[in-house]
Amino acid sequence: MKLLRSAAMVLLVLSTPVIPSELSLYQVSYHQLDNGMGVILKQRGDSRNVSIRLGVDVGLEDFSCEKREVPHFLEHLLFTGTSKNGEYELERMLNDRGGFSNASTGRFRTTYETDIHSDYVMYAVGYLYEIMTDSLISEEDVEKSRNIIFRERGGERSELIEFLHEKGLKKSAYSKLAGYINMGCDTLTSPKGVTREDIMRALESFYVPNNMVISIVGMFSEEKVLKTLNSTFGQLYRVEVDHSTRRTANLKVDGPREFVGSLSPILATDATVDILYMVPNRRSSEKYPLQLLESYLQDRIFKKVRIDNGLGYSPDVSFMPLDDIGLFGLSGDVDFDEMKQVQELLQQEIDAISQGDIDEEIFNKTKQYLSLSYDQGYELNASYADYYVSRHYELQNFGILTNESEAIERVMLAQFSNIAQKYLRPENQLIARDYPTLSYHQLFVGIGVLILIAMIIMARYLMRRRRI
Repeated sequence: MKLLRSAAMVLLVLSTPVIPSELSLYQVSYHQLDNGMGVILKQRGDSRNVSIRLGVDVGLEDFSCEKREVPHFLEHLLFTGTSKNGEYELERMLNDRGGFSNASTGRFRTTYETDIHSDYVMYAVGYLYEIMTDSLISEEDVEKSRNIIFRERGGERSELIEFLHEKGLKKSAYSKLAGYINMGCDTLTSPKGVTREDIMRALESFYVPNNMVISIVGMFSEEKVLKTLNSTFGQLYRVEVDHSTRRTANLKVDGPREFVGSLSPILATDATVDILYMVPNRRSSEKYPLQLLESYLQDRIFKKVRIDNGLGYSPDVSFMPLDDIGLFGLSGDVDFDEMKQVQELLQQEIDAISQGDIDEEIFNKTKQYLSLSYDQGYELNASYADYYVSRHYELQNFGILTNESEAIERVMLAQFSNIAQKYLRPENQLIARDYPTLSYHQLFVGIGVLILIAMIIMARYLMRRRRI
């Protein structure tokens, strides 16, 4: 019987599939081409889809407010045609091979996305190389892109709106707060003043190999991909990149400070209140206890604001670790007359946790939730590819990616409490409140009053006419 059990155990071990460690999110093949271009490769042999992300280290904050839309123009223009293929032909090149492309522009990075069938990976690399190095960018295409960017922004703003914004008469509270911490522009940005010369200068200055990283995830031959990359992007010359004019947020907050929107919105029923704190950027090791703090407080304010008091539809806590700073905020979207009460409830939870009043059971459950979320959070090749581009700095500087699930597990209650006390301080607090100039109720009451006044005036006028 003992021998049979041993034989059964051997069979069980032999029949159990071995999951290679390479399938781990944090284990990748990282390379640098001779010209400095970063290459992140991730083999996932169980999928016919391959996701490619090409990140260029340039964004809105690399340009003055008048020229802020320059990288946005490039995001559109690189798809409008090369010396070999027009815009329609470029699109068909991918579509006919089960692929598609897109792009997005952020504060510090522009990302080009391509997903394609695994049989055509080298083709997709060639496609990206072609649009990066051979796009024609005509004056006509620039004007077409200008119109598209205007449409994306809801149309060209009127001179009245620009005047009101310039005088501070139509600004959201968040816009005022962003201006205070130097995050974005205090004035309205527009594609109006961008020229083709601005765009071409940016293309030459920033779209260089040592300012790029490419991430490829899916089923492919690593040897063939590296060979193709070396014969395409590897032939580009390294150019020194100047980011000295890049705007970064102001880390010093002289708080507490309150920002109130003006004529923003003019007419609505809802109001919003945000309580914000400046915290470290996404490269800091303190981001893990801050992520725990975000989930812990989310549970607390949902119970207090929504469940216990029936206020607000979706009270929220958000931790936004950016490249230059981090923002940690609690917010409520409520009826105007409930704003003050919700703000007080949010403040009560902030005061409690910053004074060490922490429910250890909820803390442990929050750790478990976040750790499991990391383990299951990246299933699509596209999610992997996006993730690797955003974490390139770790591979570039340390050669490995931090296992974020394990990093969350290592956060202890004392560290969690210290982080809350360190950052949720009154002098680090920024409050943004937006409420309508007029609610619909006030509008209807006002219209009713005006109608009543008009009726009284008309009645008096008719009475005078009769006496005459």
